[in-house]
Amino acid sequence: MSATSQRPVVPSLGERGLASWEPVDIASLVVPSWDAFLEIASSVDIYADTRIAGWTARDICIHLGSWPGSSSLHRMIDE
Repeated sequence: MSATSQRPVVPSLGERGLASWEPVDIASLVVPSWDAFLEIASSVDIYADTRIAGWTARDICIHLGSWPGSSSLHRMIDE
């Protein structure tokens, strides 16, 4: 079966992606994921244009750490 003719992945009944995982399993992914992101981000021109019109790599990096309605890391530590 070729890659173009494969059937789509269908979740198991009740599966909700990462929301279905145990919190400890998700927590073990957080630091390695951010470390990988930092490694990649450190190798690009942070002020370079991206495929998003008007956005630099820096803009994207800042956006990745910001979610409406969420607490910043510093605020969570303070709380």
